[in-house]
Amino acid sequence: MSLDLTSASRQIQNMAQNISARESDRIKRIEAAISAAKNFDLKSYESVRRNLAELGQTTTLIEDSPSKAFSSPNLPKNLIVAAVDGSHIDVDRHLAAQCFLINIGSCLIKYGDDSYAELQTKPTLYATDENMVIKSADNRLKEFRGLY
Repeated sequence: MSLDLTSASRQIQNMAQNISARESDRIKRIEAAISAAKNFDLKSYESVRRNLAELGQTTTLIEDSPSKAFSSPNLPKNLIVAAVDGSHIDVDRHLAAQCFLINIGSCLIKYGDDSYAELQTKPTLYATDENMVIKSADNRLKEFRGLY
């Protein structure tokens, strides 16, 4: 059975609307996590950890409060960080639409004077017959469809 792209598209639109509607709940959860970190009682945790250890169970050792601040290393006044990431959705031979998608994300962050951030994502859908072949070094073509 092939994928109903119209139905999937409607579901994706609904998902996007739901994400926007749930934003305030997400912010509340983040605030609750920050509050829990700030109010973390290391002594109570240590008591619980010891009791669990006596029962043969272990927990991760937390030596400092999660809200403890650490001094940062000496960094240059101006610093630029760049990163890239990629992902893909492969060809699904069971779909009526023979296609694949490659997504490239990039990030450029400048710290210091005139700080800024550039975040980009570039999804590219490949869906033509020409896209469904791999050209080898000797110019022979191999169809994706025939590989599996």
